[in-house]
Amino acid sequence: MDEFFREALAAWGDPREVVTDPQARYVGSVPGERTLVPGDGATFGQIGYRDWLKTAAQ
Repeated sequence: MDEFFREALAAWGDPREVVTDPQARYVGSVPGERTLVPGDGATFGQIGYRDWLKTAAQ
């Protein structure tokens, strides 16, 4: 997720630094490596993240 937010902030011209904390808690527990990503059988849209980011940054 850290790289996701670094790209978004850079695209929006936001100079804030993203600091990675592998022990950061999410709703009271430390999430696993794939906790916040879609699993098997997920339905995906047609626009990719980088294409969306280009239009959202305008």
